[in-house]
Formats: sequence, C-alpha cells, structure tokens
Amino acid sequence: MVLTVHFMAQLKNAAGTPSIQVDVGENATIKDVAAKAAERCGNSLRSILLDEKGTPRSGVLAFCGDQQVGWDDALNGATEVTLLSGMSGG
Repeated sequence: MVLTVHFMAQLKNAAGTPSIQVDVGENATIKDVAAKAAERCGNSLRSILLDEKGTPRSGVLAFCGDQQVGWDDALNGATEVTLLSGMSGG
C-alpha cells in the first residue's frame, strides 16, 4: 500500500522535502510509516523522528487527515500521514 507522508516544521527541513511516498504493508501502523520515512530520508530525519531504539520520539505528532493518531494505530485505509515535530517558544 503506497501512501504519502507529509513533513512539517523541523521534520521537513531534516527530510529535505515536504513529502514522500512510502510503501507499507496492509497491516501497517503509524509507527511503521515513521520507520519507513526515516529509512528513506536518512540520518538527518531519523535523529529527529526516532530515538536510539527506533521508537518515534514523544515530541513528534502524527495525523491522518485532521485527526491526531497514536504510533500504534492502524492506517485504516488512510492515504496520507502528516508528521509534525514539536515546537517550543512563546
């Protein structure tokens, strides 16, 4: 199943592109999508998106459409996922 991954904020800079397409299995989770994106875009993205164990960092948010989703959530037919790194400031 091919889907589009959109990157926002710091993740877009690290990926070097605003979006990519990844191919994941039918039973893939959002975590699987993040791992495929990190694999495809290299260490710059991987270091921001995933920790040393390959687990998505808690400061990164994932969305399907306008709904925030958890890392272990199934794609449920989604064709697009947006990943957003946390921002600080005030």
